[in-house]
Amino acid sequence: VATVKTSMPINMIVLPELELRYFIDEKEVAKIVATGRKNGIIEPLLVRPILDSDKYEVVAGAKRYRASQI
Repeated sequence: VATVKTSMPINMIVLPELELRYFIDEKEVAKIVATGRKNGIIEPLLVRPILDSDKYEVVAGAKRYRASQI
């Protein structure tokens, strides 16, 4: 499996239909938003392509993804 760093529009990324985290604390997301506004999102999201689609599914970084939407 190859790892490739790239940039893509946020509208190409979706959360998995069956998300493993049932609850994500909005306070944690708010902290990421504040830090992101100051420093940017330093740790990238890990995504994988969805078969027969132009979308990518979040594998790691659901809180960062939610923060990036804010």
